[in-house]
Amino acid sequence: MARPDAFLQELCGKLGLEFNPDYMRELNKYKLSGGSGRTSYERIAPRSRRPMSEAEKNNFLRSEHYVKACALAEYPTDL
Repeated sequence: MARPDAFLQELCGKLGLEFNPDYMRELNKYKLSGGSGRTSYERIAPRSRRPMSEAEKNNFLRSEHYVKACALAEYPTDL
C-alpha cells in the first residue's frame, strides 16, 4: 500500500472512528503478534509474499470463513 496514512484516515472515516495521526509513534506500545517475524514498526512498505504450499492453499480454499466471505461478497471461491 503506497499511502497507508491516507488509507487509514479514509477507513476511520467510513467506520466512524477518530483518526490518530500519531498512530505510528504509538504502535510500539502494543504487541500485535508473536510469530510473523516481521517486526519493523519504523516504516510501512510493501513486502515480498511468502510461498504457499499446495496443502496450505487447499486448506485455505476449504476454510469455512473463506467460503462465507466469498459468498457475502459474491465472489467465486476458486483462485
